[in-house]
Amino acid sequence: MHLLEFVRSGKFGFLELGMSRLDVVKHLGPPVRWVGKPPTIGPQILIPEEADVWLYYGNGASIKFDELGHSISVSLLPKHINKELPIFRSFPIGPGATMSDFRNFLVEQEISFSEGKDPEAYYILAHRQCLALSLPYWKGKLIPKGDQEIGLISTGRASFFL
Repeated sequence: MHLLEFVRSGKFGFLELGMSRLDVVKHLGPPVRWVGKPPTIGPQILIPEEADVWLYYGNGASIKFDELGHSISVSLLPKHINKELPIFRSFPIGPGATMSDFRNFLVEQEISFSEGKDPEAYYILAHRQCLALSLPYWKGKLIPKGDQEIGLISTGRASFFL
């Protein structure tokens, strides 16, 4: 799986924008993990059908659904990417990847992007649909924006980012 395809199309493995919950279950089975599954902060969600976000590929990827049960975003969680899984073996982003790593990838691939100016809220928006957000602090200290670890990379419908 190549990061370039994800940035341009929002597709990662069998996860893609516009899928229904049923489509996801057909391809990947029901999720083992979802946002809101105990233990969690806030109300507990005991069954995946009630969750907005399902996690797949060893928790390295997630899919978010709207109120009609169609996917509005697909996200990668670099901290949870397991390079031993076949889908991630040749993937250029993984645990510890920085915003500079993602920025350099975009430059090499000649993908247009814009960047947030505030180091405490640094982001990169690529191809007008792929948003990378950083983790600005480590042990209570602000890290220079390029060295900040990637928290997530997410593609979605334009309205998802508004």
